[in-house]
Amino acid sequence: MTRSTFYLLLTILALAPTGFAQNRVVPSHLATVEGNNYFDFPFVYDKGHFQQIWEGPAVCGSTAVIMQVSFRRDTDYRKQSYVAKTFANTTVSLGSTPVSPAKMSTTFAINLVGATMTTLVNGVNFTLPAQTQYTSVAPFNVHYPLTTPFIFQRSSGNLIMEWIVPGNANSKSVYTLDGEIPTKNTGYVRSFGTFGKFKSGETPTLVCDPSTLIPGGSIDLSVSPLKSAYPAAAFFDTSNTTYAGLSLPFDLGTIGGQGSFLYTGRTIEVPMAVTTTTQGYRANVKLPLPNNSSYAGFKLFGQSWFADKNSNNLGVVTSNAVELVAGTGTPYTRILGQQSSTATTGFFEKGNSRFGGPVVLFTGSIN
Repeated sequence: MTRSTFYLLLTILALAPTGFAQNRVVPSHLATVEGNNYFDFPFVYDKGHFQQIWEGPAVCGSTAVIMQVSFRRDTDYRKQSYVAKTFANTTVSLGSTPVSPAKMSTTFAINLVGATMTTLVNGVNFTLPAQTQYTSVAPFNVHYPLTTPFIFQRSSGNLIMEWIVPGNANSKSVYTLDGEIPTKNTGYVRSFGTFGKFKSGETPTLVCDPSTLIPGGSIDLSVSPLKSAYPAAAFFDTSNTTYAGLSLPFDLGTIGGQGSFLYTGRTIEVPMAVTTTTQGYRANVKLPLPNNSSYAGFKLFGQSWFADKNSNNLGVVTSNAVELVAGTGTPYTRILGQQSSTATTGFFEKGNSRFGGPVVLFTGSIN
C-alpha cells in the first residue's frame, strides 16, 4: 500500500460516523492502571477555586454527552485511609474553552475568555466519601452526578471544569487523587481483548508506541518476541462492535481458529515486516500519519493476524486489539488552584514546567 493510498483510506475513515460508547476514562490508557503521580487539587483545601482543562481529542472524537464526572483516590503514593470530608456550598461548572492545557494561564479569568460554561452543581454541600487502604487501583467513587446532561462538542475547543467553594481556606486535607504527569506529549493507546496461541505455546501481544501517535507522526505497531517468522498483517477499522454483518468480538473458533477472536474490522489491512532480533522474531508495521492538526482525536481500532497452519484448522492466530487515538502533540490536561475563592490567580500544583492532573471518568454517551 502506497503512502497516498493509506492517507486516502484514513481520510475516508475519519469522515465516517464512529457511533457512541458509554463512558470514557481520560487518559484512556489508565482505565484500569494506576497513574504515575497523585494530585491534592481540587480537594486539598476546604475552600478555594480550581480549574482543570482537558484537550478535546482526549475527551471524544466529536461529541460527549456527560452525565457524571468521577475521580478515584490515589493508592501508590499515600496509602492511608481517609475519612469523609464535606465542602460547603460547592459550585461546579463544565464548558468549552479555546484555551489548551499547554496554554493554560494562572489567571482564572483568562482561561474562561471565549468559554461557554454551564453550571451543573450549584451551591451544594458536597461530601467526599471515606476511603479504605486499597491494595490495587481504586474505583472511581468520587462522583459529581450532574442534574442536567452536559454536551461537549470537539469542534468548540477543549473541555474545562471549574470548582468553587466560597471563602478562604482554614484547613488543609491530605485527600489525594490518582493522576498522571505526562512524560511525553503523545497519543492514547488502550489494549483490549485476548490473544490466540500458537502450537509452540507463544502468544502474540500487539503493542503500539503512543509517543509517535500524533499528526505528522506514525502508527507504530509491533509484536515480539516470536519463535518463528510467521507471515503477518495488521488491520484497522473505526468500529469494534460490527464488521461486514458480524457482531464483534467474533469467535474465530467457530470457523476453526480456536482461541482467536476478531475484535475490529479489516477496512485497512497492511503486511507486517518480520525481522530477526536477539530474542527471536519481531513483526512490525509503521504507517505515517498526515501532518495535519485536524487528525488530532482521530480514532482507529487495530489488530494483527499470523499465518500458521500448525496452530489450528483455520491456520490463523490473532493478537489482542488496540484502540488508538491521535493526540495533538501537546499535554492533554493541566490543573490550577488557589485556597481563596476570590483570588484572581492560582498556581499549578506540580509547578509551571510540568503538566498533568487527576484521572477522570466521564459517564455518558461519548464517541
